[in-house]
This record gives sequence, C-alpha cells and structure tokens, in this order.
Amino acid sequence: MAQLGADQEKRENTTWDTLAKGMFDPSSEFLRFYQPLKKSFGEVHRRHCKNYLEDYILPLIGKDLVSKTDSRFLQNLQAQLLLRKIIVPTKATVGDRQQRDRAKAKALGLVKTDKTLSPNTVGKIMAAMRLMIKWAFQQGELRHDPFLEFIPASPKTQQ
Repeated sequence: MAQLGADQEKRENTTWDTLAKGMFDPSSEFLRFYQPLKKSFGEVHRRHCKNYLEDYILPLIGKDLVSKTDSRFLQNLQAQLLLRKIIVPTKATVGDRQQRDRAKAKALGLVKTDKTLSPNTVGKIMAAMRLMIKWAFQQGELRHDPFLEFIPASPKTQQ
C-alpha cells in the first residue's frame, strides 16, 4: 500500500518537462511504443514535433503539472500560442542596397520584424501536444483525454 501511495504521489507531481524529456528523440520510449502500432512517424515529422515541443510548448507549460491538464488548460495554451509574437529573420544573402533600404524602412517604422503564429502553425503545435497527451494518458499520468472537450482554432483567419 505504501508503494502504491508513493507511485500515486510521484504521478501527481510530474511536470511536462519531466514527461516530455527526450520524447521525440530517435531512440525514445515513446517512439519504441508508437512504431510497432503501424503508425507512420517519419524523421521529418519527428524533428518538427521536437522543435514544436522545445520552441513553443515547453517554454509555456514546462513547469505545469501533467495531472492538472484539462480542456481549459489546452484552450489557454492555444490562445497563448495564437497571440505569441515571433521574430522573422531576414535573409542573409541580400545586397548592400537591400540592407540600406531595409534599415531605412525599419528606422521609419514601416517594416515589422515580428509576427504572430498562423492558425495553421498553432494547429500543428497542438497536434504535437495531442501526442504528448496520449503518451501521458498511456503512462497513467492522466485519467482522461482532455482533447475530447477541446475546440481547435479555425485554420483560416477572419478579416
């Protein structure tokens, strides 16, 4: 009984950082579990999921407890991602004239260097989050799937 109580306490204190550590690495336990189920999980998809996890998901929810995840938590994550500003790098191979023109336009405030994430990108990030939720459910960290009540953002923005 003491061991069961210790396991339950350990599960209730698991953060997303702990659960997702190395999840999308090539030799991870998640991929060893996922591949025999005849699910296609290619190298490019794995790298994209890993980048979404490291760049967008974990900075926002890494310290949060897995056991506290519900549909409202996912809706808040989606809203934060839709409002998040990203810096779009300019191409490195521009000539001197283009660099002067861009610098002049930037000084006048005519060029924005930051944008928000598109709804399509947020949908892809939430798809990676869905894989993490399924893994947490499989590991016994969650008692139900919070994506059942989740309302995804429309991929098209309204004018």
